[in-house]
Amino acid sequence: MIGSICHLMAVMLMATVPSFPVIITMRFILGVMISIMLLPAWSLALEVTPPKHRSLVGMLMGLPYSFFTAINAGVAYFIRTWKYILLVGILPGVILLPLAFFIDESPRWLIQKGREEEAIRVLNRAVELNKTELSIPLETTARKLSQAAKSRESEGASEDEDKETLRSQLEMLLKYIRSPAMRLVIFLMPPLWFTQSFLYLSVSINANNFTTSGPFLYMAMTGAMDASAIILTTPLATRLGRKTMVFGGLFFGASLVLAEQFVPADFGWAKWVLVMVGFLLVGSAFQVNFIYGPELFPTEVRTRGFGFLQMISQAGFVCAPIVTEFLAKHVWWAGGVLFGICGMLGALTVLPLPETQNRPLPETLQDAENRMKKTKSQSKDNS
Repeated sequence: MIGSICHLMAVMLMATVPSFPVIITMRFILGVMISIMLLPAWSLALEVTPPKHRSLVGMLMGLPYSFFTAINAGVAYFIRTWKYILLVGILPGVILLPLAFFIDESPRWLIQKGREEEAIRVLNRAVELNKTELSIPLETTARKLSQAAKSRESEGASEDEDKETLRSQLEMLLKYIRSPAMRLVIFLMPPLWFTQSFLYLSVSINANNFTTSGPFLYMAMTGAMDASAIILTTPLATRLGRKTMVFGGLFFGASLVLAEQFVPADFGWAKWVLVMVGFLLVGSAFQVNFIYGPELFPTEVRTRGFGFLQMISQAGFVCAPIVTEFLAKHVWWAGGVLFGICGMLGALTVLPLPETQNRPLPETLQDAENRMKKTKSQSKDNS
């Protein structure tokens, strides 16, 4: 809610204050507020969704972004003043902001923080809305979950310890790095998120280098391809594993972007097909990764872990225009080759990671360790 309100204020200042330093400052604040809005909302949605529906919910949550990418292309075509584009762009936020006040807090997070009474109230409301009858009282279940979470905490941890101090956060980071299960996640997911973001945005903003005749159509097509990727791959995401979807979409999408460099300029239609299908595959991998990434982290650090991945993702976004705006002007083929190779290499980092399809979300570090042991055991059985 704080992020949504500050986001609206920053956009209004950008559109109304005739000062370039103010615009740049508000642009920076805008980027911060978007992350503050996105990360908790995404974690909250996944934490309250049962495992069998998590793929469907996680995939469909990406549709508004794709839909409004195409809409923005039309808005920019008819409204050429950037200030008016900004004001039109925040209208959905103004309409939807009041809904934020009706959203409950994550009961998983409340139980992790020892706020059992609040979690019980949220769950009771869920029982009423779903018209469900429970065989065991919620109070009993919530207290058992809370006690289990406390018992799985690291030995020697004091309940009176201030968990928000810098020292305790560094100790927690070291504890997670020492964990074999989380070490894989911490060191392999960042390059995956960097390369997918680098490739995704590079294709999105490459209209001027790819086509000078229809940049508005190009942007509308990327939005349509992104939406098509979600619609077409949602049934697959509910059946295939996360790793298969992420690896296949990113690897083969990057391959098509790389292949476009070798198509002669006379075959413009073939270039369009390769780029748009490649973008469709990359977009599908990106969307599945928005489910996969948070699932790899325990509830106690899920928002922070997802925030870390988002920070790495933004670094990929920062690097993309450097290539499309500067490098591509001097070496025409460098952009496509770099995007394709980086995407294929990034896809390889997903292979050692555990599968999370239809698996319970880990609550603590110990749960993540148990998941890794179970995965190894299943791999041996399959072998």
